Parts: sequence; C-alpha cells; structure tokens
Amino acid sequence: MRPNFLVRWMMSLDKLSCKKATLLAAKRDYVQISTKERFQLWYHYRLCYVCKIWENQSRLLDKIIQERIMSSLKSERLTDKDKERIKTELKNIS
Repeated sequence: MRPNFLVRWMMSLDKLSCKKATLLAAKRDYVQISTKERFQLWYHYRLCYVCKIWENQSRLLDKIIQERIMSSLKSERLTDKDKERIKTELKNIS
C-alpha cells in the first residue's frame, strides 16, 4: 500500500458520528458489515466511550427481551385436557 492511501484511509475512519456509530452497531447485530465499517466502529469506540456503553446496554436489553420471550413461550403450553379436545375435534373433521 502506498503511504498516501493509508493516511487517507485512516482519516476516513474519523468521520463517523455517534448517530452513525449506533446505527452501524445495530446493523452489525443482524448482518455482516464491511471491513471498513468494522474499522470505523472500532476507531469510533476508541474515541467515544459513551457509544461503547450504549452498545453494551443495547445488547443486554436484547438478551433480557429474548429471555422473557422464551420464558413466556415455555409457560404457554397446552394442558392434557386441551390436547385431548384438539385430538377429538381433528378426528371429527376427518
């Protein structure tokens, strides 16, 4: 790599606002981001600890929400009586 290219590339990393950084961090949780975007985010986190805290809190909230969704799904099981009623109704349809 030529030195000028490297310097220009490093300077481009600094052009990430907090708003763009949080959007990029959220995007990274769902799709793969480019190498340039990863480096931009990494560099931004070195300069802005608040965005890194936001990302950690966001991931924690996602984890809590997922756990609550899963626990609510587990608690919504059919009783044996409901299962027998459904079987009977299915037999009557056939």
